[in-house]
Amino acid sequence: MTTGVGRGNVPSSMETQIVLRPVPTSPSSNPAKKPIPSLLQFMRRLGLASHVLGLLCTLHLSAPAELIYDNSTNYRAYYVSLQEEFGDEIDFTGTARVITAMTFSVLGETNLPPNVSARFRIYRNNGPILPFESVNIPTPGELLYESTDIAILPGPQNIRIADVAVPVPNFVTWTILIRGAGTEPGTRAGLEVYHPPTVGSSFRDYWVRAADGFQLQLLEEGVSASFAARFEAIPDPPVVMTVTNNPGGSLITITGPVGTEHVLESSTDNQHWLTVGTIRLLTTGEGSFLDTASTDGTPRLYRTRLSPYPGSSVVLRDIQTSTNGTNTLYFAGPRNTAQILEVSEDRVHWKPIDVIYLLFGVATYEDKVPTGVNRFYRTYHPTGRGPVYLIRGIRREPGGSVVIAASGLPDLKPAIVEATTDFRTWTEVGTIQFITPQAEFRDTTAAANPARSYRIRR
Repeated sequence: MTTGVGRGNVPSSMETQIVLRPVPTSPSSNPAKKPIPSLLQFMRRLGLASHVLGLLCTLHLSAPAELIYDNSTNYRAYYVSLQEEFGDEIDFTGTARVITAMTFSVLGETNLPPNVSARFRIYRNNGPILPFESVNIPTPGELLYESTDIAILPGPQNIRIADVAVPVPNFVTWTILIRGAGTEPGTRAGLEVYHPPTVGSSFRDYWVRAADGFQLQLLEEGVSASFAARFEAIPDPPVVMTVTNNPGGSLITITGPVGTEHVLESSTDNQHWLTVGTIRLLTTGEGSFLDTASTDGTPRLYRTRLSPYPGSSVVLRDIQTSTNGTNTLYFAGPRNTAQILEVSEDRVHWKPIDVIYLLFGVATYEDKVPTGVNRFYRTYHPTGRGPVYLIRGIRREPGGSVVIAASGLPDLKPAIVEATTDFRTWTEVGTIQFITPQAEFRDTTAAANPARSYRIRR
């Protein structure tokens, strides 16, 4: 992530956004205007005191904290007030990734109503993709932390949340949801704008939760919108693995950072490794896996590697090849998910062949392999809303019609088939019904359009 870099054609700010006191060009270029004082000076002239609120618990963390993000220096003389949840995507520096303290700067206007509160949240950016012209941006998804409701007072207020232990990845989105504030001048509350950060980095846009999910917004006049915040953290605890042999198999136990997922592999010769499962440390720092295959009497070695996609890893548990050349694949992964299955003969060029469904966390797939061909397999889960469809093949019939063979989850509601000739304008050409996971669609209008591309959507 690069400080001050935009991410495509981001829409300008919504009507509910309020931007106060834009920075003048300079005193010399407009001598009739005086330089705008800092926000703290401005509020002090109104007779409002600055409030500092600390939320303290009894958790004691022995490791020294490291400042991994600081955006409290370069004040831009703006603040943003919204009724919706909104916030900033930030990139941490250093290697410490267990947050122990965080500080946010909030501003309440002079006639702020009583009982106004704010709730802070931290998200992993693994939500549905927000597409732009040339950039696909993951939206805030998995909730990593949520505060209690914190009182907001008139004036500038530094809210410090301390003595927490929140494992985070290298970049997150933090947000605020303000309740009870007004919408008229003098009754509002919001976040102060600073940019650029002095530790870590942030984009110039910010996230707003709309009715259809998180959307990106920009401040007026292209002002970079990073909100004042500081984050302190300690290093992750080390990953430690222990193996205990039981009559039912080998019990592998892992301790490590909360919120991580580990891919477990086994080997009988320390050269050829087989993925056997995943161990997820979702809410505690310890997890285990029972390897029942170790009961065959063959000594086994184990190792783990950190999953790059916590909570969504799919494991190919086994491949069995029959005498007729059919490979039977056994998968395990997140329940109720669909995965695109790809094959390769050289591990460089990959081709999607089908969709597998892990309705109960497991799936079996049979692949008829041509004689003399070795195949490698991998899966991936497309990021986005709605079901997963795969166009497995397209053939043109003698009369000019096009037949599309597709895979999709059986559903009583048909999916929509669209066509395009320029990848900009898409036209609906019909619907396809998945009574079973395999279905076909015939485009009888394709004869008049010999160069068409297709897609399927809900």
